[in-house]
Amino acid sequence: PLGVAGVLVVAALAGLVVTGAVVGVLVWMIRRDAGLVNVDLGVERWALEHSTAFSDDVLETVTHLGDTTTIIAVGVAISAYGVWRWRKPTIPLFVLAVVLGQMLISNTIKVIIDRARPELRPRADFTGTSFPSGHTTAAAATYLAVALVLAIGSSPRARAALLGVAVAIGVA
Repeated sequence: PLGVAGVLVVAALAGLVVTGAVVGVLVWMIRRDAGLVNVDLGVERWALEHSTAFSDDVLETVTHLGDTTTIIAVGVAISAYGVWRWRKPTIPLFVLAVVLGQMLISNTIKVIIDRARPELRPRADFTGTSFPSGHTTAAAATYLAVALVLAIGSSPRARAALLGVAVAIGVA
């Protein structure tokens, strides 16, 4: 018998294989402009037809949660707070690893996939490839790190709320 640990290892490996296969198919579709590209174009056209000045302003504000200046400021602030509150000098190293790590991973994937930016009424002044979104990757990684730092010594309910807020920011 495998035991609980063995079953968990097999399940984790199976999950990695399935995830890798799904990501591989998605990458193939993106590189070949097939499948999801049509959905992408449909969403892009719908957004163009239904956008307003207000929706553009809201999206721009949310986007700033993942820009480099904001991420660095949040990283410095949570690092300082973590050192002050819990006297753990490893917190800034953790935050630095998250911020630099997400940049390295995101930019590496961008180079590999080389997905062009949408062409209908571009929403951003950025140049370069569009997948994965650097702002989304930065926001998801950084705000989850913030939640983990703030969750030190917190109740399970507080930890769940912090993680929920971090996920919501990343999704937004």
